[in-house]
Amino acid sequence: MKRYLLIIVALLAAGHVFAVQQNSMLIGGQLGVRTTNNYYSGTPFRREIVTIVELYPQWSMFLTENISVDLNVGYHLRKAKVSFEARTSLAAGGRFFYKNLYGGLELSRESAWQDVFNPGHTQKYSASYLVPKVGYLAPIKPNIYADLQSYYKMGIGEYSGDRDGDNRERNFGLRLGILVQLNNKE
Repeated sequence: MKRYLLIIVALLAAGHVFAVQQNSMLIGGQLGVRTTNNYYSGTPFRREIVTIVELYPQWSMFLTENISVDLNVGYHLRKAKVSFEARTSLAAGGRFFYKNLYGGLELSRESAWQDVFNPGHTQKYSASYLVPKVGYLAPIKPNIYADLQSYYKMGIGEYSGDRDGDNRERNFGLRLGILVQLNNKE
């Protein structure tokens, strides 16, 4: 744990401050890892913790020097002992930057295909999520940044399709990505 804290302090102290001009863009993407719980009813009731790997290409446009609007698409696969799931998502949101740190919020809509191997049940459904996030852009080279982000994904509204009820999914995750800054004259 001490090693991770030292790495974070070194990143915060290193390099120049992230600075952009209005109408500058960031393009790139993130690779994410998160965990979730699967609950299976029946006899016996089972709970399984699953790790999911996700890919998120991203585009951002700066409205001001420290406020961006973001658009990303996502794709993830999850294979557990008793299920397989593929999801695609489209998300829009924004971020506020202070030096290299940022905080933001996005609204995501996901479509999923899930196959539960036992008892052989397939579901297709859609759901919405609210995703608050915080992160740090670590400079690698001029206009190229490593994006370190943590987020908390909260289901909102109801499921549509083959799944019924309220979307009460909750997930915490970490993402690591590369972003390239375009149109910046500094």
